[in-house]
Amino acid sequence: MQLFFIIAVLSAAVSSATAFKSSGSSLIARHRDLSLVGRGISKPKTNSKRCRKVVKSSSIKSSSTSKKSTPTKKNDDGPKETPNKAINIGSSPQKGTIRVASGGCGDIGATTKISKTAGPNGKMGWVNCGLTGGGWKPPRIKITDLVIKDIDEAMNSGVFAPCKKYAYLFKKYGNQYGIPPMFVAAFAMQESTCNAYISNGGLMQITSDKCGGAPGGKCNDPDFNVRVGTKYFADVLKESGGSVLQAIGAYNGWQPGMTVGEVLGKKHCQQNLDYLQQFVNGWLQGIEGYSLGTYKNGGDCAS
Repeated sequence: MQLFFIIAVLSAAVSSATAFKSSGSSLIARHRDLSLVGRGISKPKTNSKRCRKVVKSSSIKSSSTSKKSTPTKKNDDGPKETPNKAINIGSSPQKGTIRVASGGCGDIGATTKISKTAGPNGKMGWVNCGLTGGGWKPPRIKITDLVIKDIDEAMNSGVFAPCKKYAYLFKKYGNQYGIPPMFVAAFAMQESTCNAYISNGGLMQITSDKCGGAPGGKCNDPDFNVRVGTKYFADVLKESGGSVLQAIGAYNGWQPGMTVGEVLGKKHCQQNLDYLQQFVNGWLQGIEGYSLGTYKNGGDCAS
């Protein structure tokens, strides 16, 4: 009987302790909440500020990524979109024509229909920008921007027939100095009609100051001549910061700032005012370039 009584007492004590513990926890929790309210702090909610910061940061990153992706898409698809008038690209560039900003020189006027004053690489007034005004200001374009005919196709045409036997040299030294072989062939046609022995200047019509080391003193030796002429143009292109029109003009004695009046007044044979038109829209397209242009000042200058 006494044993039963002792067990009952112990059981009651355990129940009381459990109830007190539960009640104590509840009181502590209420005390904490009340203390927060008393200090003007709201009871914490399920979504903490830390969680919201993570979401906000993620949102910014996503937004930033979205902003970056938009211009990238425009750049990738740029040529397919309506040209931006702000940079003066031709109003409706044709397939097979140059596609660049005009550089402040007005409408490029590129066309697949080659004429005396226009062609795939722009109209004559554009490549000669400023020549009739304040001075020549060549549009800054790269050699890779120009439309150029494949050299093998050109060599199989009647126009470039005189150059065919030298095609291997144009390729050899063009590739060596990073110049399209068709460019080298175009210079040879423009300068000598691919007649290696027209004078001591040879195929590329290099000047005597560049003839040092010529085999037997013969500056017109085809291999030597093409190598020196190609290297010279590559050097000029580099010095001009990659401005290909400036470098082409320099091969014929052109200088930024020169004007039509100055050239015609000096009657300087080297500065053929039709040179750029003949070169970029004639020879580089695999067609005869001498008939292009309008100045025809080469025949009037004093030798």
